[in-house]
Amino acid sequence: MSLQQLKSNIWLITILFFCLTNCSSDGSISARNSFKCCTEEIDDNVNNLPLQENGELVDIYVSNVLTPNGDGINDFWVIENLYLYPNNTVEIYNSSDQLIFTTKGYDSAGNVFPTEEIAQGSYRYKIVIESEDVFLRQGYLCVVTEYPNNFNSNNGCQPLYPDPFLQ
Repeated sequence: MSLQQLKSNIWLITILFFCLTNCSSDGSISARNSFKCCTEEIDDNVNNLPLQENGELVDIYVSNVLTPNGDGINDFWVIENLYLYPNNTVEIYNSSDQLIFTTKGYDSAGNVFPTEEIAQGSYRYKIVIESEDVFLRQGYLCVVTEYPNNFNSNNGCQPLYPDPFLQ
């Protein structure tokens, strides 16, 4: 890990160290409640995604490939389980970091991407779910519109460099 990466992640390292040292202490209430890292209780916020009936966590799964060619497969961007969090905002940015799509309540009442023709390439997305706390998911979406005979899924779908999330 480089020095820059270490500096960028020092807050995470500090929290992990604090949680590990306090969770292995005497087990007192104050130790268990520090950052709520020692408790198995699930808070009522989206950062601790709700439990299904079988006891497994419900997470959102974001498809990173879109092929809007009308064949019925990957024609629209799918975000599984997002319907469980109706208070969501979805934003999509092009390679010039211009906002090209935004909606509240994605995947409900026909709010899906793309709503019009879109160019092949890499796009950046940001999903914000608001409840008592805020949950943020960001990443890249690859749009493929042309399929040459020697199609390689990596053609034209490289992450945007430099990575805007690491700046």
